[in-house]
Amino acid sequence: MHTEVIQPPRALWVPFELGRPFGTPGEAAFQRRVISAALALFERASGPVLEDFPEDAPGEAPSDTEGWSCPVALGAPPAADAEVGSLEAALLQEFHKLRPWYDVACQARDGRTTVGASQMAIDDLVPFVAGFLDSPWPDNPRDDIPIGDAFKYATEDLKGVYLEAAAAQPGRKAGIAELDDWFWQETALGQVYIALRSSLKDCDDQLLSQISARNLIPGAVLEKLSAAAN
Repeated sequence: MHTEVIQPPRALWVPFELGRPFGTPGEAAFQRRVISAALALFERASGPVLEDFPEDAPGEAPSDTEGWSCPVALGAPPAADAEVGSLEAALLQEFHKLRPWYDVACQARDGRTTVGASQMAIDDLVPFVAGFLDSPWPDNPRDDIPIGDAFKYATEDLKGVYLEAAAAQPGRKAGIAELDDWFWQETALGQVYIALRSSLKDCDDQLLSQISARNLIPGAVLEKLSAAAN
């Protein structure tokens, strides 16, 4: 949406997770296709030009043949269409189990983390994000950006907490595809995001609606969910 408003001379929209504009690390052939698609935009006679990159990032291959699973026993999450109270309770319990492992991850990397775009305290992320499951929505915690952007940054930060916590677990490190499958299939937060997309993609706030429809759940995950439902 921001690119459509700004209208730069050339822009390539990519459906990859935040911080990975070329997709999965180590996939040189795929990354060259992304770069080639971006450079090809300069061949257009006039602009502005905004195009979507047509491929999702390939999954990272696991380091061995043994399947990965999160060592923290989270339990089966409630479905995305469960009652709001059930989703909120499961999310809060889950977050408290994973929170210490996020701290371990930060300590192992000398405090470096992908989390922080929202400028919110880690423990404030869950009540803020879960607050959009029902009305009235929570107040915007920032006065410098619209609530849609605050929601976007908070959901990205909360997902980052989960992925960094899971990656800090002992044993074999999970690949990107394994972490994605774990997040969307085995966590209450994944189900909360599915519920949020369903309820917010047609809401009256245009920015929040577009973020929920286009950014909250990757296209490849939506395809899997659709295939599983049919």
